[in-house]
Amino acid sequence: MYSKSATLCAVALMAIPLLTNADEPIHIGATMSKTGHLSTQGSAAANGYRLCEHHINADGGLLGREIRFEILDDRSDSDTAIALYEELVVDRGVDAIMGPYGSTLTEAVAPVTEQHRMVHISPLAATSSIWEQGREYLFMVLPPAELFLAGLIDMADDRGLTRVAVLTEDALFPRAASAGANDLARERGMEVVFHEAYPDETEDFLPWLERVQSEQVEVLAMAASSLDHFISVVEQMKAADINVEMFGTSGAVSQFAEALGQAAEYTYGLSAWEPGLDNPGIERFVADYRQQFDMAPSFHAAGAYGSCQLFAEAVSRTGSLDADPLRQSLLELETTTVFGPYAVDERGYQVANQGLFIQWQDGEKVIVWPPELAQAEVRYPTPNWSERETGLAPAQQAFWDRLQALCGQAFRGRISDVTPYYAGVAEAEQLLMHVLECSEDRIHIPLHVDENRSRNWILTRTDGTIRLKHDHRYPDGREEAISQYGGDAPTQGLPTRQIFPADSHTAEILPERDDNFWFLDFTDEHTLQYGVHWPRKGHSIRLEFDLATPVDPPARPWGYE
Repeated sequence: MYSKSATLCAVALMAIPLLTNADEPIHIGATMSKTGHLSTQGSAAANGYRLCEHHINADGGLLGREIRFEILDDRSDSDTAIALYEELVVDRGVDAIMGPYGSTLTEAVAPVTEQHRMVHISPLAATSSIWEQGREYLFMVLPPAELFLAGLIDMADDRGLTRVAVLTEDALFPRAASAGANDLARERGMEVVFHEAYPDETEDFLPWLERVQSEQVEVLAMAASSLDHFISVVEQMKAADINVEMFGTSGAVSQFAEALGQAAEYTYGLSAWEPGLDNPGIERFVADYRQQFDMAPSFHAAGAYGSCQLFAEAVSRTGSLDADPLRQSLLELETTTVFGPYAVDERGYQVANQGLFIQWQDGEKVIVWPPELAQAEVRYPTPNWSERETGLAPAQQAFWDRLQALCGQAFRGRISDVTPYYAGVAEAEQLLMHVLECSEDRIHIPLHVDENRSRNWILTRTDGTIRLKHDHRYPDGREEAISQYGGDAPTQGLPTRQIFPADSHTAEILPERDDNFWFLDFTDEHTLQYGVHWPRKGHSIRLEFDLATPVDPPARPWGYE
């Protein structure tokens, strides 16, 4: 705790005059990577800015004025970001700016903000070298990049592991994060088997992973800005049966586990923030973020929100938007935002936030480092791929159990939404779904459309996920030519909703519909919806079944009498 600590439970409520319609909003310019290879992180950060805007305005604004973010898409590209910040400052004349996502883009635009003497709070840049160039108006919020893999090395050292490999994307932030891991491992007396960089367009990681196997690496530390790289490495390790005692990454976001399902288990990752912390204002932030964006906030969203809080606090303390008073206020400020502790040295370099390390356990991020903040014991060692359970992720298991609970029952349905392409089904007088048969790994649900008993939904547990197939039969039981289309749920989804994009078999027999996806959705306790969407053509249909009122089961479907 710092002697001058201030807590931001509510932002900018210090003797602020009431808003009037005549007051022009405070325009805050920023870019975020809404598209491109950084879009997962950048979109979340943009959401953080937007929610902070909403909260500040709801709480009275700043200097008697509302704030309004102007967030432009830099497309994950440095040249685009530079041009857009010039546009925001020079052409649009914004009152203030906030930083983009990541070290690479922050390094690119810092000369622009310095030239125009604009305070630049960087929500998600962590590379120390950015703050070693004499810049006056740039402020760090994240832990330094060199600490992003420190938790992994520390936990490995505590467990007596000695053989470490460090793999890094060849970009500004990952190089700094990997260098920190390399240096810390050597300081601890560990052997760094290799420390190598790969080009950011890399898709095949086997050359490095085969070395991990052949050189008996125990700990693989990976630094990257692209989430896809982490996912690809895990998928390729699993496919090649390459095993390590510990695998950790420089970033942990929910999309990692959504993409990998059970394969994400046991992986470690840096998270500068988690919703279970007791930072002031965190409950409101998490609840409102979920409500507004229909997802849980990542540390990228919290970092942007907390940075916006810092800007608001500095404006409230100084009563000004002028750069020099704001700069001095931020240099002196020691506080805790929704994101975490903030204090900087004379460079604007973060000295209070050291970060967290999580482990994926049962589909959830669980803080395991530092020990004083740990929510659970580390699950160690990581079992070999051949020894791992191949069951469903928790959300999928909950969905499967809910569907199986309906076994033996039949329910009437109706069309709740349809486009003309599906007119044949839309004209039906009666729709019935019958949860006919259930086993541990299979659920058979015939769909009866009037007297037509040709349609069947077959759900199976396979390869750690749920597969939906459409089985179509003639009255004599023969299978139709167009049958067995559907796909696997690519992510763990929700306990109430699973989505099934078209698989390769579907693309082969229905090539024009290779972008189809189907879904099953328990919209409430008494309603199950089935739907199909064909994005390329804009066709869709949604069926809704009343689970509150079971009906007598119909005759068995064709081919299953």
